[in-house]
Amino acid sequence: MAERLRLTRRAWIAVLAAAGVAWGVALLLWARHGLDETLALWSAGLEPDSLLIALARAASSYGKPVMGVILLLGLIVSVVGESLRHHRRVYLLTLMSLALSGIAGDLLKLVVERPRPSVEYSTLSFPAGHSPTLSFPSGHSTKAVALALPFLLFVSGWRGGRGLVKCALAVVALSVCASRVVLGAHFLSDVTGGLAMALSGLPLAVWASN
Repeated sequence: MAERLRLTRRAWIAVLAAAGVAWGVALLLWARHGLDETLALWSAGLEPDSLLIALARAASSYGKPVMGVILLLGLIVSVVGESLRHHRRVYLLTLMSLALSGIAGDLLKLVVERPRPSVEYSTLSFPAGHSPTLSFPSGHSTKAVALALPFLLFVSGWRGGRGLVKCALAVVALSVCASRVVLGAHFLSDVTGGLAMALSGLPLAVWASN
């Protein structure tokens, strides 16, 4: 029988507390709107051919595929080597985390029906262009964090390739989140909501995987 995925009680409390804080911050940012608006206006004022925009476009377009490749390489290592062999179940959890958080986020969008910055500020031009799709929570952020969380939390230690994979996943996930604000595709509260959704979906993903 395969070993069940487990976290300590303290770790679960930390995950749930982080989810609660993220939801609170997202809703506060949305309600106050000041920082959301400031960052949206800043994005609209960026030069479209600047290096920052180029990097943000790359992170937004290729960040999740890059994370998939990193995880696939880790899975291959777990088959041919010893360092990740005992963590193969984490890859099933990653798929569950991505699916459940992504579906929940898409359903929440339909309930909330928040417009994108390009719709709310229709007279401005954003690097991401105009999008009529719904905004809260950010799907890119939800899915990027959902891809990273299982490996970060359930693969123990930092030796060998584990530390490198963890750092790479964290950096790429954060880059994807930041890119959505830089491009004006989402408000900061949308991205924070994506983080909260991924954290909230993790317990259900663990239950389904076990």
